[in-house]
Amino acid sequence: ERFGIDEDALYARYASEGRGPAISRAWFSAHVSALDVLPDAVAATACFVHLLDELEWGLLRAQDAAKTAARLAVALGDALGVEVGPTLAGTDSGDAVHALVDAWARILLQGVEARARV
Repeated sequence: ERFGIDEDALYARYASEGRGPAISRAWFSAHVSALDVLPDAVAATACFVHLLDELEWGLLRAQDAAKTAARLAVALGDALGVEVGPTLAGTDSGDAVHALVDAWARILLQGVEARARV
């Protein structure tokens, strides 16, 4: 939630992008909450948030953070049962934190959408 990825923001993004099958807000909420009990997803997300902190504090360069975030993204994708493509391209310039958060949100939405297809 600290970086703007909360359930409301994810659902708003899902609804505005017209992604996948129509999912009710209640169904979406239940499945986003279910992600909280996936230990690998929780661990990857905790590491990702720490990485963002270090980037904001100036302890990491954007390109180094992006490289590590790409590895964490694969771990999150594995935990959610989705394949993660080159979602972190272009995060070495501009607002790296925003780009990384955006990529993470896309992966989370892919995970929820994959559950809708089951």
